[in-house]
Amino acid sequence: MNLQRLRVGEWILGVSGAVLLISLFLPWWSLDGDWIDLGPGGPVEGADQGPGVETTWSAWQVLSVADVLLALLGLLAIVVWTIVARASAAGPGITGEALLAPFAVVMSIVVLVQVLGTPGALEAPPPFDPTVEYGAWLGLLSTLGVLAGVLVGMRDERLSRPGELTDQTGAPVSAPVAVETLPGPPPA
Repeated sequence: MNLQRLRVGEWILGVSGAVLLISLFLPWWSLDGDWIDLGPGGPVEGADQGPGVETTWSAWQVLSVADVLLALLGLLAIVVWTIVARASAAGPGITGEALLAPFAVVMSIVVLVQVLGTPGALEAPPPFDPTVEYGAWLGLLSTLGVLAGVLVGMRDERLSRPGELTDQTGAPVSAPVAVETLPGPPPA
């Protein structure tokens, strides 16, 4: 594994994928009151725990299929990051980024809709107002980060800086690679 092969896009992709996985376990939504669980009709009221109790739910508790897809997106981002760091050519990394791009676009839209729409869908009684917690905002930012990392990584042409010798993946080398020349066609 050569971390020198990773460019800005791959670093954004890998870090965002890891943060996305972590954010799924953080609080995404909260509700003031004595709530113990989320049922099919909304929050389920529990025993009296006193005034001002705030109950929070993670993405795993509120989302049904999107949480699994978000975890898959985070894992795939880390896999692409690893492929770029291990591959001896730029092709596998760019291919992985290109295949991940449509999935990242769709999941960015899904998370945006969930963050902006789910608190109203919790169907809490009128005196209670569901709020979006920091985990949801972190999940949204990291999903958008995966998308940005994929787009920046695909755009990167892996050109060497002037005066710096690198191989085709962007890793520094000590000497230029010898180019094999083939004989030309016979004279006509």
